[in-house]
Amino acid sequence: SAITLFATFNTVLLLIATGARLSYGMAARRLLPVVLARVSASRGTPWVATLVITLLSMMLAATGDISFVAQVTNFSVFGLFALVNASVIALRRSRPHASRPFQIPWSIRGVPLIAVAGLIGNLMLALFMDGAAFRAGMVLLGIGLIASIFAVRYERETA
Repeated sequence: SAITLFATFNTVLLLIATGARLSYGMAARRLLPVVLARVSASRGTPWVATLVITLLSMMLAATGDISFVAQVTNFSVFGLFALVNASVIALRRSRPHASRPFQIPWSIRGVPLIAVAGLIGNLMLALFMDGAAFRAGMVLLGIGLIASIFAVRYERETA
């Protein structure tokens, strides 16, 4: 039980920190309200985004079913990593000669095997989730995908 509590606490802190920085970056690009881009003068951290993400996390935790919240979070992470690996595969196939800051070893005909393994692994993990968590995770990923499409279009129009 103690290890589970520490692992959960560590995951929550990680998600708050990364969520705040992601929100900060999007706000700095004007894809989210600009207030989320406010940075602490003494620490240099995005304090408003951290506060908002922390409050949202507390609201989710207050639903009473922390197991469900954890499963939805896990599904979202699995789905996101599956999309990242699928994107790597698509970009390696569609733009094989593009300049990249890193290389992925073990490719067959331009398909990176590590990305394929990551895609399959994350999809398999997502398939073993509880049905309600799976559906909620799909809704969240769908909302994120739609928001991303609008954000990309907005950036192109304002550039």
